[in-house]
Amino acid sequence: MARALLNRYLFLSRPFFLLVDPYCDHCNRLFQSIHFHAYCLEHHLPFFNLGILGMLRQVPDAFIFFRDSLLLPIRVLARTPILGRCIRRFPPSSSLSPLICVGGWDYRCQELTQKYRSQLSSLYRLRHSLAEDELNLVAQVLQARNAGSKVVGLHVRRGDYSSWQGGRYCFSDYSYASVVRSVRSEFLRQGDDCFLVVFTNDVVVPSCGQDLTARGRWFADLIAMQNCDLLVGPPSTFTLWASYSASVPYIHLESVDDVISLESASICSG
Repeated sequence: MARALLNRYLFLSRPFFLLVDPYCDHCNRLFQSIHFHAYCLEHHLPFFNLGILGMLRQVPDAFIFFRDSLLLPIRVLARTPILGRCIRRFPPSSSLSPLICVGGWDYRCQELTQKYRSQLSSLYRLRHSLAEDELNLVAQVLQARNAGSKVVGLHVRRGDYSSWQGGRYCFSDYSYASVVRSVRSEFLRQGDDCFLVVFTNDVVVPSCGQDLTARGRWFADLIAMQNCDLLVGPPSTFTLWASYSASVPYIHLESVDDVISLESASICSG
């Protein structure tokens, strides 16, 4: 009993870091969180991120979640101008158990997100309440892999990409079809069959020469992506998260004229 009380006191006597400014949606919030988290896994600082509650399979009890998972830096943030303006301390003059609120997007510590990849990937597992068609999608991906095919996830990003950066990465079906042919040729060169799955947020099903089209909820598509052998698409945190969390190689297309080379694929470090 005394040991438990001592442990609780030691835990509560540290600063309480609270992320109060979650950035954008879904994968952006996950990446924002893991960089904060990785730094404090290194330095044993407690943190609670309200912005991702309900997204993960972590035990829902708030105290356990706060105690055992997300941790956040303050010394590094204080040196980051964009984030420094978001720091607030309650009570301002107390050094014992202050509440320190932080936010912002630009903080990065990739050497630590890479170091703690295994632990973070486990903590940040997405919830698995999939509908029947979503379960069927994941099953088809696994079936293709078990049959010996290399499963490639092609991210056909439309929607907001029609205007983001002037539509630079909003490619046509014709352009994606060219990418599909290149990918198939690359795997054929290595003697592998390729099973290609298109993931899209478009209201119209793309026609790119794919074997399967996924149009489930965001987390269902991510789970299917995590079971692919390769991810290809325009720059996006969506494919980056699947790559980071499941160590899946990815190729980001700066242009549809990019030469597809399997040797250029890499795994996101955070």
